[in-house]
Amino acid sequence: MRKSMTMIGLVAVCAAGVFVAGCQDGFLGLGGTKTPAKKPAKEPAKEPAKEPAKEPAKEPAKVQAPAGWKVAYQADFSKASAVKEWLTMGADVKVANGSLVVTPAGSEEMQIMLKTAKFPGSVRVEFTGSLTGELVSDLTTILNGDENGYTNAYILQFGGRGNSLSRLLVADNPVDGTTDEKGVVTVGKKHKVVAENDGGKISLTVDGKKLFEHTDANPLKGAGQDMIGFYVWDCTMTLEKLVVYTKPAKEPAK
Repeated sequence: MRKSMTMIGLVAVCAAGVFVAGCQDGFLGLGGTKTPAKKPAKEPAKEPAKEPAKEPAKEPAKVQAPAGWKVAYQADFSKASAVKEWLTMGADVKVANGSLVVTPAGSEEMQIMLKTAKFPGSVRVEFTGSLTGELVSDLTTILNGDENGYTNAYILQFGGRGNSLSRLLVADNPVDGTTDEKGVVTVGKKHKVVAENDGGKISLTVDGKKLFEHTDANPLKGAGQDMIGFYVWDCTMTLEKLVVYTKPAKEPAK
């Protein structure tokens, strides 16, 4: 009975407008009207995180030609399309980390010839190159050749014959007096190579040291003797910083 009276009293207090905890939220189970809960303020929509801008591929640094020479070709090995510039024989080529990487493709003997530029006379090839593999041979440059490679060209052999010597060959025939048995490749080392035909004076310089020089009285030149390239034997060759220079032909004295 007291319980009933208490409930009646509380209802009366609520009806009279006097606040009692529980009256406004139906605390007594009598179905009191709830005050609408305030909705939390909406946070402003977050913008999607922006991806960092990709840096453009770096173009090769401009080089200054040696006196008397001019830049005729400079390789850009930052682009995958660079592989399309080469004619390959027994080799696979790819671009990686700013380098051209040449690996065997079913043959121990590998050649690549540049097909997008021609150099019919005096030509100077500068590059940084290395050989890697269990056994390495031939970080070799081809000058004044054709699409057949070394068969009718100057072959400036560095670390040839199983990495036992350097020498000059013309159309695959060794030239007497050009063999250097100390001219060998250090596996994995980046060698700076300069292979040059200066009006018939053929020379090979590696890491600042001239390995041989020979003067050809009847130098290879003209159409069909205007391609440069590289030869390697059964290992991986990596090329960087390749630049080709040419020199105007000397006019005959009047």
